[in-house]
Amino acid sequence: MKFEYQKNILSPLATRLLRIVLTIYLLIAMTTTGIMLLLEYEEEKDKVGGQVDNIITMFEQVLANAMWNYNENQMKATLLSIMGNANIIGVALLDAEHTPLDKYGVTEISSGVNIQKSESLQKISSDSGLSSGSIEQSKASALFDQIYSFSSPVFYRKDVGKSEVVGYITIYTNSSIVIERVAYTFFITIVNAFIKTIFLWVIFLFVLRKLVAFPLGSLTQSIENFNPGSDSVEKLPDSSDMTEELMKRNDEIGELCRCFVEMKSAILLKNNELQIYRENLEEQIKERTRDLVYSNSKLQKASRAKSEFLANMSHEIRTPMNGVLGMAELLKDTPLAHQQLSYVNVILNSGNALLRVMNDVLDYSKIEAGKMDIEIIVFDVEQLIDECVSIFSLKSSEDNTTLVASISAEVPRHVKGDPTRIRQIIINLLSNAFKFTDAGNVIVRVKLDHSFGPESIRLRFEVTDSGIGLTNEQVKKLFRSFSQAELSTSRIYGGSGLGLAICKQLSELMGGQIGVESTIDEGSTFWFTVMLSLPAEEEMPEFNADSSLLKDKWVLIIDDNSIFTEIISEQLKSWGMFVDTTHSGESAIKLLHETSRKNHHYDVMIINVELPDINGIELSRKISLDPLINEAGTLLVSDARYLPEAETIVHENFMLTLEKPVTAYVLRKSLLDLLGGSATGTVENNQNKNTDLYSHLKVIVAEDVIVNQMVIHLNKRI
Repeated sequence: MKFEYQKNILSPLATRLLRIVLTIYLLIAMTTTGIMLLLEYEEEKDKVGGQVDNIITMFEQVLANAMWNYNENQMKATLLSIMGNANIIGVALLDAEHTPLDKYGVTEISSGVNIQKSESLQKISSDSGLSSGSIEQSKASALFDQIYSFSSPVFYRKDVGKSEVVGYITIYTNSSIVIERVAYTFFITIVNAFIKTIFLWVIFLFVLRKLVAFPLGSLTQSIENFNPGSDSVEKLPDSSDMTEELMKRNDEIGELCRCFVEMKSAILLKNNELQIYRENLEEQIKERTRDLVYSNSKLQKASRAKSEFLANMSHEIRTPMNGVLGMAELLKDTPLAHQQLSYVNVILNSGNALLRVMNDVLDYSKIEAGKMDIEIIVFDVEQLIDECVSIFSLKSSEDNTTLVASISAEVPRHVKGDPTRIRQIIINLLSNAFKFTDAGNVIVRVKLDHSFGPESIRLRFEVTDSGIGLTNEQVKKLFRSFSQAELSTSRIYGGSGLGLAICKQLSELMGGQIGVESTIDEGSTFWFTVMLSLPAEEEMPEFNADSSLLKDKWVLIIDDNSIFTEIISEQLKSWGMFVDTTHSGESAIKLLHETSRKNHHYDVMIINVELPDINGIELSRKISLDPLINEAGTLLVSDARYLPEAETIVHENFMLTLEKPVTAYVLRKSLLDLLGGSATGTVENNQNKNTDLYSHLKVIVAEDVIVNQMVIHLNKRI
């Protein structure tokens, strides 16, 4: 049977198996042979010892008589007779006191190494029954240079049953004698093992090639010749008898062959399917490409149509809404009955709500279309927060909600970014805070989240309220488009569900994030971060106010609202001022008396109009008339509902009157005016309405809508 299956195989399986088996066999054979040789060696050594014992027994009586009679010739002749034995290389004779008498041949062990081995040569005398002594054996260090010494006492028998030791005889023999006897047996054993190894190698090679190597080689050749692209299952490349034999085998080889044939059939079947698919794939790709191009064209047209529709709808809705809201504002300023005024307020609130929804939808569509641009300009952080808070000043007064703002000292006043989008996010968060807070607190904070060197920073804006709060499940639904905390929320509080989604995308467009921390029935803190650049020196706007005037000044805050005093104190301390607080008029007067006695005075007093025990105006009058209290500049703060008339302010000689909420921008400006001596008793409110500034101006309006023309013409305030 000729079959070349090893043409590319450097290490055939049969050779490797044979090498392993032979290695194991050789190890076993060598171990067995070594044990046998060792046993044979010990046996031959015992035989030599027995021969030496016989020699000593043979010459003992003659040697004993010679030593008893001290016959030197007879002793010499006896020792020479012993040396005549071919196995003996030396003999030594000692007297009873171990004094050497005579010696022949090799009588010393070389290299000075003595390995003692005791062997009993039991020689029982006929008359005493005592042991005749022991044979002492010593070995040298080398295997083939060992000298064995056998010592025995020499007994002289005087009478029957009586004997006496007259000396000692030591006979020496060499290990080579033992080895010579073992060498023949070793040769026969080696030849026998070699013949067995060759015979077993031939038998094992034949069995391996027949049962393993040839079947595996046949299968390997079949795998090499297998062509996945063929259309039929080829037989194994051997005779049909061999193929049938391999397929019928019930061992692992047969199972491997059957699995290969099944795998080959499955592969060819899959190849046929792939071939059919490849033939149709090109046409399918062309068809799908045409569909994608057509679908993309439709999507682009739909996107353009949506953008155009939203732009047109924005214009079409804003135009009549301007007329509705403008006329409602004008109507609100006319003399109206209480019920009529409430109707007008409903019209204004509903119109503004509709306008906010429309703006949210328009902004969302711009963001989705990727058309929302972020501008980079220099702006004032304090002024931005002031503008945002000012929008809700009237709302906070109507809802009896405390609105305060605080800006951390490390926040730079001027930065570069998009103030319009930041304002949009803050106003949205403030709107939600007031929507879900009744008679509580709303706090705006600005902090430095991280500084990235002299060129850029990340600011963190927070809006905290004491409203209804959110559960964990409700928090997960936030910041999704058209989603609110609960389905009932839109019915109770209104809203489209787009505000927070727009805030999220705007903050991400500005390189930041947005999130919320909330506890049910305790309130929420919505926060967002934005990346901002620091303007160069030439980009900084002119700012004439000298903030160093505020440093180390003493301020007394008299207000019963703990949130207001806490936030304002925090802001004043960030400017380097010293702050004391008190919550009633009586405690304020006591504190002022104490400080006066210590020859200390406050530079500024911030007094709330509505105190629990006295009116702020009354308190200011009492302080100014009290000779024991040092004079200090007075800032009067009040909600819009309790703001005193201008005549009262001038009459009571108040230096400045501020309308809550008091922002950092307004507070800093007011304190600088007060401490710099430029305060004139004016009312600083958050609406900043001063129509006299614009009364001399003439405006040309280009407007084609009649309703808008009427609103502009009738609105005399402009």
